[in-house]
Amino acid sequence: EKALRVISKKKPVLTAKMFGSFDCFINNHIVQFSSTKSKELFALLLALNGKSLTMSQAITYLWPDKDLDKAKILYRDAVWRLRHTLQEIKFNCVKFQRALLVLNKENIVCDYYDYLDGKIDKDMDNFLIDYDWSLDMKYQEE
Repeated sequence: EKALRVISKKKPVLTAKMFGSFDCFINNHIVQFSSTKSKELFALLLALNGKSLTMSQAITYLWPDKDLDKAKILYRDAVWRLRHTLQEIKFNCVKFQRALLVLNKENIVCDYYDYLDGKIDKDMDNFLIDYDWSLDMKYQEE
């Protein structure tokens, strides 16, 4: 009984794989995002390494060619879907504010963070290969 209480109080760990195709795992089970844009939004939050993300910045990264009014609708939808996904997996790591998102990196294991800390050696050419905006971040690291 004591062991079960300890296990039930243990916080879940989210693992993010950012080199190659982006995927997340919660306690070794893949996270199923309800849309590709909500998944990409989460990848962007992780890539910002704890820095806040405004709606304007997110639109610039994720919907650069869309009309601003349409992009705002798409942003709100992606935020809603991301919030729903995180609630489903019971992993509260994003602070959702009006036109602002902030990632709490606690209990997140990420190969990109290990790379930034010098714990692993990775080729930045393989960083988030599915997202065009990741090119900007690759060049910032060099």
